[in-house]
Amino acid sequence: MKKKMLLITTCCATLLLSACQSDHSDNKDHTRPVSTQSTSEVPTASPEPKLYDSSAAAEKYNSHPFLDLWSKREDVPYLDLTNEHSAIPKIIPYIAEHNTNGGCIIICPGGGYVQLAMDKEGKIPAAALNEQNITAFVLPYRINHTYESLLSDIFRAIRYVRTNAAEFGIDPDKIGVMGFSAGGHLASMSLEHYQEDQQHADDIDQASAKPNLGILCYPVLSLKDGKTHELTRKTFLGKEHEHNEELIKKYSAEEGVTKDTPPVFVWHCEPDTAVPVANSTDFAKAMEKQGADCELHIYKTGSHGLGLAADNEEVKEWFPNCIKWLKSYGY
Repeated sequence: MKKKMLLITTCCATLLLSACQSDHSDNKDHTRPVSTQSTSEVPTASPEPKLYDSSAAAEKYNSHPFLDLWSKREDVPYLDLTNEHSAIPKIIPYIAEHNTNGGCIIICPGGGYVQLAMDKEGKIPAAALNEQNITAFVLPYRINHTYESLLSDIFRAIRYVRTNAAEFGIDPDKIGVMGFSAGGHLASMSLEHYQEDQQHADDIDQASAKPNLGILCYPVLSLKDGKTHELTRKTFLGKEHEHNEELIKKYSAEEGVTKDTPPVFVWHCEPDTAVPVANSTDFAKAMEKQGADCELHIYKTGSHGLGLAADNEEVKEWFPNCIKWLKSYGY
């Protein structure tokens, strides 16, 4: 059983706060389960983990084609069928050739819900995950749409990938979500509101829409005054609802955390002037309060919209730290 923890990293110190009372002095052992077995019992051998073969899928999808999330336009929720240019939402596969662990991440680029940073916060992170033998999918969710459409896109993406896990050579129980900025908000919504989506278009909609874990990068997590990114809130809720207190509370991620919220890795730069760092710290505190697994990294340098942050010696460590975290969950 993994220990519940809140890890805050700065350029000068690391603070570890645990919801457990066990000794954390040996960091190498922090994922080791606590044994309740009597010393007189004969230990039972652990089953060998299943190995996955993604080589055929990697070859088949090496051109990163756009895959329709729905087969028919009329099945797409909140699609304007009177507009012939309204396209079926899609997903882009980045299949890792040697993904023997079967893990995958669905990536939501940022852009305030009005545009998408498809390269810096989509394709480049996907390729970086592939280099770590983790499959990725980039989700160009609908922009300039309100929350009903946006939530249906992320939920459908999770269901689509899970339903087609064998096709992609992945484990249906190792489907994570990653989001940057506004995409981080959408990813966080999938971690909390997956039970609210009740579409019944086809067999894909019978699959669970719950991610197995989340990775939130300088995310917009709160829609509350003083913490939110105004454009993100306005676009997500729509002009007529942008000051609706009930919806603001409902779709502020720090308000929706429960003990069943999947594990989350969060990072943010303290000097971020676009999205206050309190978005991440308040969410991490809520995770800790509920006993849910959360690893938080706060960096003293940097700004907003850094992607992999390759040019910042401090902040670029977020990605190898994240990979280490993913590996601890078997990805």
